[in-house]
Amino acid sequence: MPETLKLELPLGDAIGEGTSGVVSPVLHSADGGRYAAKRLKCTSPKEALDLEVRLLRLCSAECSDIVRYAFACETATDYVLIFEACDVDLWDALTGAWSRGKASSMERQAWSLQLCRAVNHCHHLRVLHRDVNPWNALLVLEGSESSSARLGDFGLAVRMESSELRGWEIPGAAPLDDSAIGSLYSAPELGDVYGFPADVFSLGMTLLAIWGSADLGEEELINLVEGAKQAACSSSSSSHMGSLGKGAPCGFRSILADALAYQAAARPTAASLRDCVEAASRTTLCQVQALFKTHLHQQLTPVVLGAVLDSLGSPKESNEEMVSVAFRKLGTSGRMDVDSFLKWVFQEGSLVPA
Repeated sequence: MPETLKLELPLGDAIGEGTSGVVSPVLHSADGGRYAAKRLKCTSPKEALDLEVRLLRLCSAECSDIVRYAFACETATDYVLIFEACDVDLWDALTGAWSRGKASSMERQAWSLQLCRAVNHCHHLRVLHRDVNPWNALLVLEGSESSSARLGDFGLAVRMESSELRGWEIPGAAPLDDSAIGSLYSAPELGDVYGFPADVFSLGMTLLAIWGSADLGEEELINLVEGAKQAACSSSSSSHMGSLGKGAPCGFRSILADALAYQAAARPTAASLRDCVEAASRTTLCQVQALFKTHLHQQLTPVVLGAVLDSLGSPKESNEEMVSVAFRKLGTSGRMDVDSFLKWVFQEGSLVPA
């Protein structure tokens, strides 16, 4: 239970509204950290508000891919949840509503894997989120060239006591509403008989938006998502995947087709989806080493490195980005040692386009 305190929180103007409340930045904190406050709607049942707090605290405790819980309290007028501040929601990042422009393919790979890990962690704890979408995926900027994704807004989350739920209302939890049921990102079965596969469907739709936005404007992206949802509801999702973007790793089309299957039982688990996304975003060290040996180049130039990466069959946009970053970090007079490149790629955890 949150503490009951009489205090005045230094909150800024509202920056968003979630399923269960309004979010504002915390203007000052004793530890100097960046926090946001969600003033939970008092119209929601008290036990539902307590559940949101408990599940966010539980899920974020050991997973950095979920918005980190700080504390919760009751003031004289509000029920307040304090958590890690983020910089922008995923939808704004995908549709160009932030100053950095289009995200790189490497960032999209990272976001995809981070969100898969977050949903899998929730499911491991038997927590069903029920509201995975690009507005509840939040980005934290890490310098001028990268960002990481967090899963947030646990206002509709529930703890699964059995393998499936039925209906819109679950005892002790916030009820589903028309906006949740009618969302383009919600599973066809949500609100009827549903379980963990419903989150997998929503995650798959979110990944579709991540990769489709590489080539599409906002209106075209909405059309892509609408088409995929309509296809899923008519049990023909595999034929309506549309454009996944020129930077999409090889294998993503089949991964998303499986996640968006009409039959819930046909979808992969969140753990399987995470593994497939990771495999599609990486090649193994031995594969890359063997490829470099066949080229017999001990010193790389940008042209040679680009040719080697192109021969992997990976997207040209990803290859060009890899070449640029590698030579900026490691190159000397337009040349770079093969061993230095491989060490940087695999020891620093950089993604090699697959």
